Amino acid sequence: MKKIKTVFFVDYEIGKITRTLNKGLEWIFDEKNQDNVVATIKKDGTSVMFKDGVLYKRYDLKPKKIKNKVFDYRKQNGMDKYLIEDFKELPIGSIPCQETFDKITGHFPHWVKVLETNPEDVHHINALKKYGVQEDGTYEMIGKYIGDNKHKLDDIQFFKHGELLADLPKPYTFESIYHWVLNNDEEGIVFHDLKTGEMAKIRKKDFINTDKVDDRISWILLKEDDYLTLDEI
Repeated sequence: MKKIKTVFFVDYEIGKITRTLNKGLEWIFDEKNQDNVVATIKKDGTSVMFKDGVLYKRYDLKPKKIKNKVFDYRKQNGMDKYLIEDFKELPIGSIPCQETFDKITGHFPHWVKVLETNPEDVHHINALKKYGVQEDGTYEMIGKYIGDNKHKLDDIQFFKHGELLADLPKPYTFESIYHWVLNNDEEGIVFHDLKTGEMAKIRKKDFINTDKVDDRISWILLKEDDYLTLDEI
């Protein structure tokens, strides 16, 4: 399960999402392709995977701390920002979620086995004991002790990715997505192209701007008219 693209382009310099579609995601709004596209609910928890009866958790392999002068040298010499030797050693038996690391962010997601001997895995183990092994696939594990428990559950649950359909009418538009996300108590939406297997996501937090005032962060819900197209920037 590789990192999924965000539907709309975010201009981080001005702190706003735009109405411009990220490159390669035209299939979401292509009227001729609508029968192949479904919108599913994105739950707010942590990703896990069941494979051959074994439970795995998501592990983001990150590079070691690198000095700015190293980045400057690589940039001046036309090199990638990150190299494979920058990364820490992987846990034994890990499974990469994508072919290689993101050369811009340095993120390299993997699946690692959940171990009963690992104190960090106690909630995964408790959920596994209660619900048993699920069919192979990826899931969102949500509920008590998971993050901020934004769904306000008293227990932990597994939700298989792609199974909970969002009641988002077709054809999809920026406006319909905006209103659905802001009016539903979910993390967001994941779009699936059933023909190609491609996916793209949009989250509630993508529609929220941050403003730093006196070293305090305030969260601002942007109004529909605040969103820009790239030619307006």
